[in-house]
Amino acid sequence: SGVAGQLLSTTASGIDWVDANTVPGAGLWLENGNDIYNSNSGNVGIGITGPGTKLQVANAGEVIVRSSMTAADGFRGGFEADNQHTGGTIWSMFSTNSSDGYFGGGKFVIANESMGGVDANTTAQVVIDGSANVGIGIIPGNGFGLARLSLGTGAVANEIISFASASGGNAEFRNTSSTGTFTFCNSDGSSEKMRINALGNVGIGTTSVSERLVVDEITTNILDVARFRHNQSSVVSNVIFENSAGGNDTGFNLSFKTGSSGFGGVLGVIRTNSPDAGDSDMFLSSGGGKAITILHDGNVGIGGTLPASLLSAYGTASTNLT
Repeated sequence: SGVAGQLLSTTASGIDWVDANTVPGAGLWLENGNDIYNSNSGNVGIGITGPGTKLQVANAGEVIVRSSMTAADGFRGGFEADNQHTGGTIWSMFSTNSSDGYFGGGKFVIANESMGGVDANTTAQVVIDGSANVGIGIIPGNGFGLARLSLGTGAVANEIISFASASGGNAEFRNTSSTGTFTFCNSDGSSEKMRINALGNVGIGTTSVSERLVVDEITTNILDVARFRHNQSSVVSNVIFENSAGGNDTGFNLSFKTGSSGFGGVLGVIRTNSPDAGDSDMFLSSGGGKAITILHDGNVGIGGTLPASLLSAYGTASTNLT
């Protein structure tokens, strides 16, 4: 065994204890209690003779550096990067075991805090679990199922995904409430363009969404609210409104209103299944009742609902035209 003033070094016959002052560069390592440090003002190389950074480790194999932690009560093992200049912070990168009371075992974490301090109060953290599920600001699947990607800050609203371009014109996708309402906005969320609420109702141009689809155009001088376009020649395009229940008195109405209250008009179809299954009647009505009725057999009634001929007009005196 060696004695004071000696160190292990490679010799002509192998590795042996030699006097430290006979080994080039050995005097650069100094003791400080139970620690040692290098007084070299240059770079340190392991596996390389010309290190280009303060510490450069070179290895022809796959593993360059490994941080191992085996203590039963040590729940995190990894590395920290500490920038102590103005505006700097600590970033840590570590893996966890089952003793970790916050993350649980088998997680890989990147966070802007020292390893031991990372918890729910840490402002930035990325967590990857053993199934490659990723959580940003939240442990993946933490109360929300095992999603491949989970986003969270601990707040109940305004979880944001932002789509940014160098020339501006950013857009955002936001969770705006604890009940699961999603909105599509401009870059700062002040101008909402569309929302989907927890019931699956969709609103375009409005935040009040009580029906399955609400489109509200309030821009001055824009008169076209919606357009359905099918760019294909030699065909007839369809817009289909369907009530698929199929029973008697099942129908579909297109209602027209000219104000927030009152009644404008209705264009509707109602299934009668009479005299044959699938037969339906069509009608056009206003606030005064059904104005025009078209029966399944093609008879048209004006002012009446049961025209007996191709055209029946009802008034103070009924007139049938054949």
